[in-house]
Amino acid sequence: MQLSNLSVKKTTTSLAPFSLLEPEGLDPLEDFDFLSGSDYSSATRETITEVGRKLFGTKPENEELVARLTEYMLSVTASRKKIAGELVLLGGSLANSMMLIVDDHTAKVGVSTYNINQGKTQAYKYFKESLQLTKHAARKYMRCFQKFGDDNEAVQLFNIGELNILSAHDVTDDQISTVMRHKLANPKMTQDDVQELLNFLRKQEETLEDKEKELENVHGLLEDSKDQLRGAEADSKHLKRQVADLSRALREKENQLQTQSDFVKERTSGLGQLQKDYQDKAKELEKALFELNALKNAKPVVEVQTKTVDAVPEGFTTLSEAYETRMADLKKAEALKAQAEKELAELQADVAASRAAIEAENAVQTTLNELVSVWEPFVAKFSTAQLVVQASKDPARYTPSLQALAAMLRKCLSELDGAIGL
Repeated sequence: MQLSNLSVKKTTTSLAPFSLLEPEGLDPLEDFDFLSGSDYSSATRETITEVGRKLFGTKPENEELVARLTEYMLSVTASRKKIAGELVLLGGSLANSMMLIVDDHTAKVGVSTYNINQGKTQAYKYFKESLQLTKHAARKYMRCFQKFGDDNEAVQLFNIGELNILSAHDVTDDQISTVMRHKLANPKMTQDDVQELLNFLRKQEETLEDKEKELENVHGLLEDSKDQLRGAEADSKHLKRQVADLSRALREKENQLQTQSDFVKERTSGLGQLQKDYQDKAKELEKALFELNALKNAKPVVEVQTKTVDAVPEGFTTLSEAYETRMADLKKAEALKAQAEKELAELQADVAASRAAIEAENAVQTTLNELVSVWEPFVAKFSTAQLVVQASKDPARYTPSLQALAAMLRKCLSELDGAIGL
């Protein structure tokens, strides 16, 4: 910028000549600070004039200085929007130059990752030696071009320092859109404000990502819980089948017991008939014995006379023979009766043992049914408890309770293994 047209009244103290050039070693293309402040394009002639009068005075001799300075500042505000756009276009020129250099190099030596990187190194060397432009600054401009070369709205809205912040590789389009909305709503946002808002958005997205991961974990836990419940359901069905098999076997035993009971009733009825036959034969034997004793005890008669006596039973020649035959029948009937009584006693003992066994199995069956009825709700609650604990903010807090529950389950399993001989 030339200051030769600026004329002011000199005081008695003369000013030594000074240079407006940048200090040696300062790269204005790399230094974004001179464009990174507030958005001064919104300054008006009135505000600029007011600031000039405040700093340089309101005397008539200062009016020309204030007026000239105001024109210069208005020129700056008018050029401000063009500056960011030009710098972005500068990044496009650098990017195109790098592409030409890389293409030329790979055309000579072949395309590979190593050769492409060599071409990029040559491009940065060319920028440095031809423009004194460092690699760091060149990358900033090219990054801004790649991010905002086609986004005229962002170029007009942000200064180059803000564009550099927003051109970082980890800044998303949604974040840029959010910052643009805030900038449009508050044009006085500074570069620090933009950085602070971007940091907040990053943290917010990180929190959201953490929540999404937690949600994924919970979803995974739900799937695991579903698998566990399906497994528990299959186990429960298997257990129910086992219990049903026991029930069928028990019903078969009950049917067998009923058959035995019916057989005992039949044998009991037959035993009654045997007892009646035995009693009848005993009466016949008693009658025959009485008749035989009467004959034996009768006094001898010398006189011959005709006397009618009871006839010997048909098939026998003497009463003794009839008595002996009836005695044999009685012993046979007694033996049959004793055998029947023995068999009946054995059957009754078998029935009693079967009934006791069935009653015991009924008790076991009832207990197993009760166990099955409470097992399914327990498994469901156990899976739910695991899910709730793992989804909580501090799962370690519940570790002692889960350890105690696990110890109880291990004890039950050990006792069950001992009961079945494992």
